[in-house]
Amino acid sequence: MNNLSFPRLGETSGGGSREKIMVIERQEEGKNLHGVSPVLVEKTIQSYCGTVIAAKKTKDGKIFVTVRNESQVKNLAKISKLADGITVKVYEHKSLNSCKVVVFCRDVKNDTDAAILTIVKVQGITEVKQIMKGPEDNKTPTVIFILTVKGICPPKEIKLGYLLLETRPWYPNPLRCFKCLKFGHTSKDCNSEKKCSKCGEAFHDACNNEAKCVNCKNEHGAFAKECPVLAKEKQLTKLKIDRNITFWEARNIVEEGLKTKYSNTVKASIDEEVKRLTEENSAQSAKIDELNEEKKTYAETLKNELELQFDAKLNQYKEKLNNSIQEKVKKMEQMEENMLALQKRCEHLATSYKEEKHRRKQAEKEVEKLKENCIKSPPRKKKGVTEMTPY
Repeated sequence: MNNLSFPRLGETSGGGSREKIMVIERQEEGKNLHGVSPVLVEKTIQSYCGTVIAAKKTKDGKIFVTVRNESQVKNLAKISKLADGITVKVYEHKSLNSCKVVVFCRDVKNDTDAAILTIVKVQGITEVKQIMKGPEDNKTPTVIFILTVKGICPPKEIKLGYLLLETRPWYPNPLRCFKCLKFGHTSKDCNSEKKCSKCGEAFHDACNNEAKCVNCKNEHGAFAKECPVLAKEKQLTKLKIDRNITFWEARNIVEEGLKTKYSNTVKASIDEEVKRLTEENSAQSAKIDELNEEKKTYAETLKNELELQFDAKLNQYKEKLNNSIQEKVKKMEQMEENMLALQKRCEHLATSYKEEKHRRKQAEKEVEKLKENCIKSPPRKKKGVTEMTPY
């Protein structure tokens, strides 16, 4: 077998699948545990179940407690009030107390999921799902199986008969809505209108528009593999599973990392520019020192003549340097003027566009009004024309 390392899920101190994550939440609706003394919370927890592995407060004011065993689970669940009388409810976390792993086995390729589960469930496995491939009407089994395991720490290997199957972490595809095509929710919970996966506009059957992603706004469809938003969502999913944390905690970690990376990039750029300017200054200082030394040497032999030559040369160098600086300053000022002109042009175009849009709306209203008047008012009889009486 390949020696593949499985990332440890969560910061735990051992104990395997016996460890569990419990949630302490305020009983009163609309209230949370922000502002509640952490000392009182710790005293309450210790009085019921002793020392736990870890505890942390979430962004929404709940407390996640990692306990060591089932005994602590039962005792912690008995808490109904904290030491200061605040009523709470305690329950097992719905998703963080199990994990999924992937195994590969050709020898049970044709066995049913139920048959395999019967064999491995004694190892804490609650579900077996074989990956199928091919069209819906002709699915064929693969050698890949996804196992759901009790506990927050996955096993490194699973025993299946005489085989020891090494496990790998299972990273599902990021949660995506197939209605609005955004990430983080499903179509069932979406209140937005259905979008076209190619152009990102309101859904239509045949799309001849240019491709535009609804997530990153780049020139590709919503399901393109090169989408940077998809890559970020995959990173969030991997981080969530590897550390056994919530999706929002993973998102906060990634966003803080991006901020740090950007800050470091800016700092490195500034440091590099400072270094370059320092080197230039040192070079200029060295050049001036060289000229001063030259001046001193020539002054000792032909003081008057060499001083005049040196001053002329130094002034020429200064003038050239000043001219170069002034030229660069003028270029920068010209660039600023061009940028301001371009900005004014853009603002003018935006204003013109709004005015033209307004005029069009007014024209459309006038046309609609004329249509309504034509419909409401019957045609007038022409003067001098009488109706013919039929025979």
